[in-house]
This record gives sequence, C-alpha cells and structure tokens, in this order.
Amino acid sequence: NDPLVDGIDLDTILEKELEHAKSTEWTFKGLTYGGHEEQEAAAEATDEEGRPTHFEEEQDDTTPHSNVIEDVPSFETVAEIAHILQECSCVVGMHPDQAAEAIVDFGLRRSVPFAVVPCCVYSKQFPKRAHGGRSVTTYDQLCAYLRAKDPERIGVLELPFEGKNKVIYLKPEFA
Repeated sequence: NDPLVDGIDLDTILEKELEHAKSTEWTFKGLTYGGHEEQEAAAEATDEEGRPTHFEEEQDDTTPHSNVIEDVPSFETVAEIAHILQECSCVVGMHPDQAAEAIVDFGLRRSVPFAVVPCCVYSKQFPKRAHGGRSVTTYDQLCAYLRAKDPERIGVLELPFEGKNKVIYLKPEFA
C-alpha cells in the first residue's frame, strides 16, 4: 500500500476520484462532468452543426459529429487504477487539458519520469494557481508555474512545432 498522501489514505483518494471519473466525459473541448454547466460551456464552443469551433480543418459532411470522444479506456475498480499507477514507468501528457498539473505532481511525488506539453490554462477551474504573486492566466505563466514546483528537477524545452509547444519534464538524473 502507498503511504498517506496529505494525511489521507491513497485508496480513499482513488475511490473518490473514481466516482468523479465515472461522471466525466472526454470531449473535443476538454473534460465535462455530470453537471450541466460544464456541458453547456462545451456546447457553446461548437458551430451550428455541433462541430468544435477550435478545429479549423475541413471535415467530411457525411461524417457524424459529436463532442464526445469515443473509446476512452475506463476502469471499474480502485485496484485497477492503483495497479497502473504503481507500475507505470513514465507519464506523458500531450495537451492534457486539466490533467497537466496532476501529471507533474504525480511524477514529482513518485520520482517517475514525466513529460507534459500543457495547452489550455483553465484559470477559472484553478483560481488558486499563482506564480510570481499573480494568478496563472496565460500559457507562459502556466509553464512557469509548473516548473516552479521543483526548478532543480524540472526542465522545459521548446518542441519544433507551432502552437503550444513547451514540454515540461522530469530531468533524467532525477528519475
């Protein structure tokens, strides 16, 4: 068994998060939860045909469109999740939406190699994030905030493509 995390047994944390995850859907706009407010916000980011507005490529008009991403793996028990987390050799997140900070925290706590390329900041969902005395509201601030969690062990590199391209990673000598 894992030790306590912030004074709470890991199984208790995983049970709570598993219940939360069961009411979560992955969409092209990010995560939506069982409540309607988040789903309405995701729906606002679609055109009149239900396609995500932040995708600019043309889509075949004969293809059905949905905001929900299908075939996302799911886990039914805490034991399944705990096994995967305990046995993983690295954690990678390419534009992982709200999971960016959790990937960094997990990697640091377990000294598991990680690489995350954050994208959206989600400042309204994470209002307590602050770096340099200011709320984290921009991509660059998010990257700096994540690195500041442990600047000695965390590196940042710019990847050779356009857009959100900074990778935050655990330096190999600390894995």
